[in-house]
Amino acid sequence: MAIAEADNEYQMWIDTYHSEEYEQYTQRFIDIVERLSSGADEELHQEMLKAFTLSTQYELDFFEEVMKK
Repeated sequence: MAIAEADNEYQMWIDTYHSEEYEQYTQRFIDIVERLSSGADEELHQEMLKAFTLSTQYELDFFEEVMKK
């Protein structure tokens, strides 16, 4: 299913995020992170949370910049 205009030069990239394969990849990654965080002490857990928060902010910044154009 296309979720952008057909002539969008980023359509293939956009479609990747809408695929079953990407959903499976994402779930696998969630499972790994949950497994690793369950055995982490508080210091490591906070470092993991900081890394996640920062990476999420980068993702948000990327899409906010795109929306400005």
